Amino acid sequence: MKAKIFLLAIFLTATPFIFGQTLLTEDFSSGIMPPAGWTIDAHQSNWSISNSTHAGGTSPEADFDYNPTFTGFSRLITPQLNTTGFTSLTLSFDLYIDHYSGAYTVGVATRTGTGNWNTAWQIVNPTSSIGPEMIVTQISTTDVGSANFQMCFFFNGYSYNINDWYIDNIKLEVSKNRDAAMSAINVPQYSLGNSAVTGTFINMGLDPVTSTSVNYKIDQGTVHTTSFTGLNLTMGDNYDFTCTDFLNLTPGDYSLMVWVSNVNNLGADENQGNDTLTKILHVASDTVARKPFYEEFTSSTCDPCAQFNSSIFDPFVLQHGDDISQVRYQMNWPGSGDPYYTLEGGVRRFFYGVSYVPDLYLDGVQTPTTYAGVYNGFTNSFATPAFLEINSIHSFIVQGTDTSVNVHIEIIPKISGSLTAYAAVIEKVTYHNISTNGETEFYNVMMKMVPDAYGTPVTLVDNQSTTLDVSSSLVGTHIERWTDLLVAVWVQDSVTREMFQSSYTDSVGVGIRMIPGNQELKIYPNPSTGKVILSGVPEAGNISVFDNMGNHVMEFSELSGNSIDLGTLPNGIYMVRLQTPEGVKTARVNILK
Repeated sequence: MKAKIFLLAIFLTATPFIFGQTLLTEDFSSGIMPPAGWTIDAHQSNWSISNSTHAGGTSPEADFDYNPTFTGFSRLITPQLNTTGFTSLTLSFDLYIDHYSGAYTVGVATRTGTGNWNTAWQIVNPTSSIGPEMIVTQISTTDVGSANFQMCFFFNGYSYNINDWYIDNIKLEVSKNRDAAMSAINVPQYSLGNSAVTGTFINMGLDPVTSTSVNYKIDQGTVHTTSFTGLNLTMGDNYDFTCTDFLNLTPGDYSLMVWVSNVNNLGADENQGNDTLTKILHVASDTVARKPFYEEFTSSTCDPCAQFNSSIFDPFVLQHGDDISQVRYQMNWPGSGDPYYTLEGGVRRFFYGVSYVPDLYLDGVQTPTTYAGVYNGFTNSFATPAFLEINSIHSFIVQGTDTSVNVHIEIIPKISGSLTAYAAVIEKVTYHNISTNGETEFYNVMMKMVPDAYGTPVTLVDNQSTTLDVSSSLVGTHIERWTDLLVAVWVQDSVTREMFQSSYTDSVGVGIRMIPGNQELKIYPNPSTGKVILSGVPEAGNISVFDNMGNHVMEFSELSGNSIDLGTLPNGIYMVRLQTPEGVKTARVNILK
């Protein structure tokens, strides 16, 4: 049985536009289903907007879901378009078919006014998942040329046989004869700067592409050109290219522009609007070891979840638990509901566009819930360098009836860029959310995200340490044992979902820290690169710092957010002495840069 759930859409406003000989574009970015001017003729609830990128574009995208099940047609229909004077149109769109089992058809059809639908493109009875890929096809039905032309994307069959059909970046335009388009730049956005310039161009025209040139330049620098001959690309065919000249960039940020030219040795093609792509590159100064990060969407009401966890994922975690970080989000479906579902888990579900469980993400990328998917993914991730370090520490604070968590995060980047830091309180093992799938223990269950599921934006500068202090109340969570908690921290691009690093935090002391009261002075992180937090400080006082020879090296008259900066000190062991009205407290700190 499939463990799935229908995704609810967020309804906003979308407006298709006409520009030049482009008749229609739709990328579903405004979030409405159907888009403004579009209609759905039957089974509207099967169509939604998904905050995912399964079709290969950027989120959001259209999603046709199997649920609720039906047999027959369902069509997502465009507005009427004036195609008078045209004889051929070119349709392009991104597609991913998540196949389940059995027969069905997906396709594109056209009509004039309210007339009969004429099939223009289709996939009949797929036997496996298809995509993500860009589809380019000529539309030359008898409806082309009418003043009230319409087009639809249709499903026909028993909907239970498909999981989802994702569609994005629809474009309908007047056909050109000679039209090569740049479709992708595959140079990593974050790297050490030594790489080939690779990418993909596609034939969007009616004529075959037999030769072309690919050009690139960095910022306003020299143009590098590589010619490709002996090609025979028909409409919709892709060509993966590698330019002759390699990049050799020093640390910093750059703009890479790549474009096609001289198609078939005839100079510029007939549609120069799709010839060029630009990508911002961030070149790192160094690399660090990566800690692979697994996020699993699961449920105690899901039988396949129990099978995956018991036979594959739990044994893997037992073997590699020290090498990875992981968070599991309990979902409130497909059964009557896992009681440990939280709205913040729902936010992460929407972040990835999750529509079924179990669903596994490794470093922000969907990973097959198979033995090969888990183990091969780990090997590849572990071998991939990261471009930042995370040092973090957490403490629990009880004040009256409120218990909260404080997380201090230090990020040491080897790149510059704007990213998002996330933190989540997780319980190592839970038992009280047992439901219907046979599982009796649940591991690394997310209890609370800190400060919330949307994370904290951070602007990083290469080799400049950035610190964050985030906190959240834990009242109302499902925590079973306070001595069984961890905090996971990760840094991610909230747009592309690229994962940069993950870690677990260290705890200040054991269990819950009570304040105020008499406590010893504690310093964290320890070792530190410079800025440290003092805990166990009842009130401000004079702070003196001594080296291991007893020499007085620094003095502070007050704290700034319970922190002091020892970054000017050379590496070594130092004694921090706090003089307060209550007396003197001391602690050692190791400065290690």
